[in-house]
Amino acid sequence: MTRSLEVHWLGVAASGVLALWLAGSGAPAFAQGSGTDIPLIVLVDDGEEHALSRRGGIVQEALDELRDQLSRYGYDVKTEEILAANFDWDLSGRLDTTELLRIAYAAKESGRPELDTRAVVIFSVHGITKDQGFATNVELTLRGSIYDAEAQRQLSRFGPLSRSSTAPANCAESCVEQVGRPIANELAAIAGDEARKELAQLTKQPRAGASGSSSAGQTTAAYEDGLTTIFAIRFENFTTNEMFEVIEVMEQEFPGFVRSRDIEGTPVRATYGYISRAPSSKIYRWINILLMDMGLDPDSRVQVVKRGTEITLKKLGGDEPGGSAPQGARFE
Repeated sequence: MTRSLEVHWLGVAASGVLALWLAGSGAPAFAQGSGTDIPLIVLVDDGEEHALSRRGGIVQEALDELRDQLSRYGYDVKTEEILAANFDWDLSGRLDTTELLRIAYAAKESGRPELDTRAVVIFSVHGITKDQGFATNVELTLRGSIYDAEAQRQLSRFGPLSRSSTAPANCAESCVEQVGRPIANELAAIAGDEARKELAQLTKQPRAGASGSSSAGQTTAAYEDGLTTIFAIRFENFTTNEMFEVIEVMEQEFPGFVRSRDIEGTPVRATYGYISRAPSSKIYRWINILLMDMGLDPDSRVQVVKRGTEITLKKLGGDEPGGSAPQGARFE
């Protein structure tokens, strides 16, 4: 006889979210392997029907091991209590993946650098028990997905991973939990290793020696790998020549450029889609350098406003045009 683990208080699906948090500026924001100190937050998705409450022992065992596994590779792992304390949010009820993604995106858009998300990892544990008459078989399966929090899209998956163990006949709730904890621990350890490998590939740190180099080629090579981000660059009150000057330099000289999207609107109010592997803090800095090179001082002639991946360039006052940006490796 096969039964849902919900019968034994274990539930069918125990899920968790790892929201990768990056400081909005300063140190390099991309991880490769270990020692990066990139913060992570762990949340639990228990919103599915028959799902195990994240307050249960099986889920806590999985989350603890996953947290330890990622911490060993240099990630700064936080828990849902951090969000609840910082935002006074009530996270006591059951939450599904959609709700957890909304929570992660809301934290990212809060304007607080210490809570700025970069990626989200959602993992699920499914389990059943099988009554074999002389014994009870407990089986768990874990799988997960990684999401880009800036572009709000799915990046990759890991798992499914399955393990089972035999428990005594007529195994009750406490018995199933006792048998299930080691299974959850083992699955979480394997999943943590898979997840950190995926994250290392998707969020590679600029290569040693590339950043700050005087060679444009070396600096560009630093951003050949890693997550791509779609930036919305908004121009207000720019001349046509100024707008195209900014776009040309961004596409030809900014490291990490992947491709662009069509411009919508007019130079008076236009939106330009810019896709890059460079972090948003770098794009913001390089745009300010570019404007200064063009004689459009961000402290007086252009207001530069960054909100997540949206950067607005609003030209202030008079119609005096800016100059041409010099050539050279200025963006590192």
